[in-house]
Amino acid sequence: MPSSLSAPSRATRRVVITHALRTPIGRYLGSFADLSAADLGASIVKSVLARAGVEATAVDELVFGNARQAGGGPNPAR
Repeated sequence: MPSSLSAPSRATRRVVITHALRTPIGRYLGSFADLSAADLGASIVKSVLARAGVEATAVDELVFGNARQAGGGPNPAR
């Protein structure tokens, strides 16, 4: 196994979930049609950081997902 995939080089830190938010749901080709999933996600990240009182520079990693896209049908993982 490559050394880059072996044990982490630094001590594991505590994981914290501060808040949960979701993007609004609108009609297909409605008022959010000009916004990409990345645009909507960025607005959520900014809001979560503001509500939590956390500076963006204090975040090492952020994980979130997109469960349903317009025209993509239901989320098959449900």
